Amino acid sequence: MAKRASAGPGRTAGFLRLVAAHRHGGEQDRVVEFHPRLTVLAGSDPDLANWVTSLLDANFPTDTNFELDGAPATARDLQLLLRDATPSPLRVDALALLAGRAPEVRSTPPEKSAAAHLGKELDRWERVRRDAKNRLVRAREHAGRVEPFDFTEAARLRNEWLHAVQLDRREHQRRTRHAVETRRQEYDRFLARFGATSSEELSVVGTGFGETSGDVAIREAATFVSMAEQRCARLRSALEGIRRFGSEPGDEPHVATTTHHLHDIDADAADRLLVRALARREYVRPIGPLVVDRVLDALNPVARRRACDRLLSHSSVRQVVIVTSCSAVAQWAARARAIDVSLTEVGDVEPANRVTT
Repeated sequence: MAKRASAGPGRTAGFLRLVAAHRHGGEQDRVVEFHPRLTVLAGSDPDLANWVTSLLDANFPTDTNFELDGAPATARDLQLLLRDATPSPLRVDALALLAGRAPEVRSTPPEKSAAAHLGKELDRWERVRRDAKNRLVRAREHAGRVEPFDFTEAARLRNEWLHAVQLDRREHQRRTRHAVETRRQEYDRFLARFGATSSEELSVVGTGFGETSGDVAIREAATFVSMAEQRCARLRSALEGIRRFGSEPGDEPHVATTTHHLHDIDADAADRLLVRALARREYVRPIGPLVVDRVLDALNPVARRRACDRLLSHSSVRQVVIVTSCSAVAQWAARARAIDVSLTEVGDVEPANRVTT
């Protein structure tokens, strides 16, 4: 059994899952909801799996909802869990390597596709950055604002309460005890208007350094802004490197891509390969959802259905997201029980006979 990673004081990461995320981009701008067990995202967009895994990055978008052990996860929980993670989808090449097959190499257009991908990613993160800045502005507006005369009033009420305490220590009478309680209640009620419990907390209300709910919201929003700005800066640098030098600085030029075809493998062999690939993924990354990128599309119809059942079984211990462009998988998900599988179409779906035996 995989070791359970700490998610903060008093919490452990037993089961982290996606709940919902906002997918930006023209007509595809929508909120995608994820099933607690198995979600099938049907579409021909080649960046669909990369989008899902980007939600599991340490710099996750602010409009993404997670659950940790069945409860809503906070930003701190996710930062602790995902800061060292390098999530990647399970793709066909993993099964091909386990099968001992060499990939087929085909040439691709040079840097144009990489620049287009980075451009789309940069646009998405620019929107995330703007949303995060708007969230920071709203957090500062909703946080309590302390004026100079409020500090004077707080000091007056505090001094009156302390004077009543000293007087009660000398006289020990019912009226002095009543005066102490009255002055303390007045002081507490005044501080409660700003969410503070002491004069020291009152001095930092609305600055982001206090412990009030408004200050916590300001800190979280500022953290999101910082992460989004850092990601945008890295993407701009990478895009500039491709435009000027044909590749990112320090990267080797990309001249070819690989494709794998496993439709000639029988169902039993394909199932064994999938089990081995899942076992390796559980060892490397036991936390968070597993994204399966078009693995089922490369199998023949019989092996594909067997793989669907295998992934459904695996979803009982870990959330699974299947990315596919095959209508046969979409049809299977549509007929499955709602408590096990959900289907979300995010683009065009290829015909079921696109991959044949």
